[in-house]
Amino acid sequence: MFLPDLAYAVGTLLTNQKARAVSARTTSNLMNGLPISANLLVTPLCQADCDFCGFGIKANKDFVKERLRESYIGALEPLHLPSLTISGGEPLLRKDIERIVYESVHANGIPLVRLVTNGQLLTLEKYKLLADAGLDEIVISLDFASDKHSKMRGLPGLYGRIAGLLPLLADESRKGGPWVRLNVIAMNENIRDIPFLVSKAEEEKVLVSISAYSPGRNSNTAHMPTKADVPELKQALDYLLEAKKRSRTIVTSASELKKIFGFLGGVPAKNCKAGNLFLYVDWAGRYMPCPDHPNDKFATLREAQDYETARRCVDCAASCRLVPEQIAGSSCNERVHLGAELARAYQRYGKPGYKM
Repeated sequence: MFLPDLAYAVGTLLTNQKARAVSARTTSNLMNGLPISANLLVTPLCQADCDFCGFGIKANKDFVKERLRESYIGALEPLHLPSLTISGGEPLLRKDIERIVYESVHANGIPLVRLVTNGQLLTLEKYKLLADAGLDEIVISLDFASDKHSKMRGLPGLYGRIAGLLPLLADESRKGGPWVRLNVIAMNENIRDIPFLVSKAEEEKVLVSISAYSPGRNSNTAHMPTKADVPELKQALDYLLEAKKRSRTIVTSASELKKIFGFLGGVPAKNCKAGNLFLYVDWAGRYMPCPDHPNDKFATLREAQDYETARRCVDCAASCRLVPEQIAGSSCNERVHLGAELARAYQRYGKPGYKM
């Protein structure tokens, strides 16, 4: 597979300006000791009531007095990022979210900008406004292909809202709008639902990614699989690996999937590179190596890069960690395969009108 993958990856770089920009910045940052991805938490507030997150309705009272930065241009500038994920809290609670996206793309020149939302405030009109601002991808959290998702998130009617909106968003995406992706947090309650969620993504012609549940943020182990779940974890992993062979729907790489399900099955993730390969920028513009250690925030990038707590942490297998580690630590052959895999899934990323 190496030569076909190499040909596809090279072809993508030659024909896709966005892919070239992401690749160039990734290479530059790896050479210069800068992060190759970051999450921008534009607000700590959220209207959902998930019991596994450090944000949400019950936590809002702790954050309501937090000052939100108006512009993140200065905080993002030193990072020279290839890609940025905008999240929260719930980022669509920010009335100026389109401006934040616009500045990330046009002022900071970040080639690839995505936004993660629970979907309750997302509308077709909002999608179009974010597209006009330069957004490349919108990621919608979806953990069950039923109203159980609404109950888990504490937002009545949420699943129906997402299910009704997906065909409209997918249609706009096919016309050149931001790509649409569902993100599934794999946990003990939804292991059996994963095939249905992948089928839902295939049916709607959108992408899907899998991430691992992490108990680290608020010490809630209730959703972690147990030893009794290991056979079902293996079945889910086997299904996903096989599904990747027949479909480009699943964007999570095979090696990442193996690490995710290994972690859920009890294999600890070691030697975290939080603060170096990846980090978070919070709503006040402070550098935060890891959201599972919310009290560890720094005014300078250098302080975040010297963060030692992460080196001993084995409490997560989050995608914000695994993807950069995979890119940085893979062999040449593995990088080519990963590049080709992502290029095939995201072949529509070269949107008309994109400028460096």
